[in-house]
Amino acid sequence: MSIFVRCKGFSKNNIFKKFFGSLSNSNIVYQKKIDNARNSTLNVRNNNLNMMFQTIWCNFLHTTILNESCNNNDFPQVDLDYTNYSDNSYIIFQKDEMFFDYKNDLNWVKEIDRENIELVIPDKENNLSMISRIPQEFSLCLETSKNIIINNTGDSKLQGNVSVKFFSVENKFNLFESRRIRSMDFSILCENGNLNFIIKSSLEVERLKMISAFLLLKIKKLGIVNTGLIKAQIAEIDIRSVYNNSQSDFLIIECERGVIELGNYQGNLKIKSKEAKIIIDSLDCKECEIYTENSEISIFFNSLEKHSNITSTNGNVTLFINADKSNCFNILYKEKNKYLMKSNENNENAIIVSSENEPKIVSISSWDYIKEKIERKIRNKGNKL
Repeated sequence: MSIFVRCKGFSKNNIFKKFFGSLSNSNIVYQKKIDNARNSTLNVRNNNLNMMFQTIWCNFLHTTILNESCNNNDFPQVDLDYTNYSDNSYIIFQKDEMFFDYKNDLNWVKEIDRENIELVIPDKENNLSMISRIPQEFSLCLETSKNIIINNTGDSKLQGNVSVKFFSVENKFNLFESRRIRSMDFSILCENGNLNFIIKSSLEVERLKMISAFLLLKIKKLGIVNTGLIKAQIAEIDIRSVYNNSQSDFLIIECERGVIELGNYQGNLKIKSKEAKIIIDSLDCKECEIYTENSEISIFFNSLEKHSNITSTNGNVTLFINADKSNCFNILYKEKNKYLMKSNENNENAIIVSSENEPKIVSISSWDYIKEKIERKIRNKGNKL
């Protein structure tokens, strides 16, 4: 089932106070009981609408419009107890479907078919925000030039597919922020714009696609089952933990310039760049392919299962090798056809490095590398200040 909401603005109405409490300049536009949230999608397309969502332990969809622009620092709080939604005192939990319209304008509702509904709100104001409280097993298909925030109530998480298209606005960032998402297909497109993407806890996906001209990306934990693509012209990427479960597919990161910083990485990885600075703090890799022109590359290798290729034509490559496992690594410097490190075991897997500048190989304990990483972060923080 898909529900289409096309918002073009609206006039003030205090009917919202009767059901949701203290936000006087807000209107509840639409509510619907969702019997099969797992197969339901909320479609919202509006160029000037900030979109906010709350995942709840409830089988109702409630969509509210605010006559004001909100951001992630002032997410509206409403006095509504979703744990007691069977209580007859709550009128908005009594009916399967309700429309709140002070003009009684039936043109608000368009039934495309039995499962697709579109709400059309007259275009009167641009500074609007929408809040939708949705069941956590819900899919989202969104288009906007503003911001999207997904707030997870309690220990809930959004567990549906996510498809977002941002319309670019010159010299402005589109914000996508959430805490926990689990999705089969997760797609964010901001091809000609600037995207600020934040996941505060975890993003678990089967397939990932993210494209932006300028990308600020910060994820605490990223899990990928199959394929993943992160692509930008300029990027600042900070992912603290990545787990790629695929046996053959790669997480592919492509950017011309910027910084790619990965914490603990497990799985297949492919990076393509011209001159981005690349830092990987712990790599347990099945297969790793890195192709750059002038990048500075710093990687701490913990384990390797297959041949890996690292190419930085005119850049500098530093490989830190776990001292406890240094006898397990073969490192071949391709330009001179010589091994910089040779395994004592019967192991043919090798890290093949291609660069004009001979790579630096450092055998170091995990503890000493952690200390060096902390010192690096302190230096970088001081440089930013």
